[in-house]
Amino acid sequence: MLMRKSTLEGIGGYTQHHGKGMSYTNFLDADAAYNLVAESPRPAVAIIKHTNPCCFAVAEDGESLAQVYERALTQGDPISAYGGIVAINRPLDMAMAQALREVLSPVAGVRMFFEIVICPGFEPGALEHLQRKSADLRILSAPLGEFGRTRPEFRSVRGGLLVQDADVSHEQAFAVTSKRTPSAQEVRDLEVAWMACRHVKSNAIVLVKDGVMVGMGAGQPNRVESARLAVAGAGPLAK
Repeated sequence: MLMRKSTLEGIGGYTQHHGKGMSYTNFLDADAAYNLVAESPRPAVAIIKHTNPCCFAVAEDGESLAQVYERALTQGDPISAYGGIVAINRPLDMAMAQALREVLSPVAGVRMFFEIVICPGFEPGALEHLQRKSADLRILSAPLGEFGRTRPEFRSVRGGLLVQDADVSHEQAFAVTSKRTPSAQEVRDLEVAWMACRHVKSNAIVLVKDGVMVGMGAGQPNRVESARLAVAGAGPLAK
């Protein structure tokens, strides 16, 4: 089992507590998942597959991490979530560890399989409980870093390297162009959708209801097809 400690933030400062060694793809997916939940000031849970979020939810008032996880899973895309990476932006507690072990797939009725669980830390007993889920499950902790702090992003190109500051602005001023003014809940959902959409591969369409990403369209050459995929995935929740 690989162990690594660092003062760096995000996946660059990870410590592995359990499971198989990390692969190149594991690092990419864990980074994508952790970067998404790090954007939320409220408790949040994301499940990533191939660097795109397939399940994502932000806590409503008084919700536990376990409740956020179950809503993300059941109202998102549980088929894609199977074999994905789970990221949490709060220390993992016992109820969340139990949910990760015991909550069944709403589609297949079997226990969910995940490659990685990453979070900022663990409450007493939670790590040991989660370690019993699978000998292969990679369990990581990593510092989230300061909320909203500017950080550089790097991308390799043939013969060079691109560098820019990441867009971490969280202050949104939505202009109302509809005949009806959105409710307070709808504005909160717009904020969650804006947050998630930045982590979906373009062309990106995200549908959010009650703090849960219920539909997502990604990676299509045209946005119309992405919208169709998002609405189809959301089903009746798109109404």
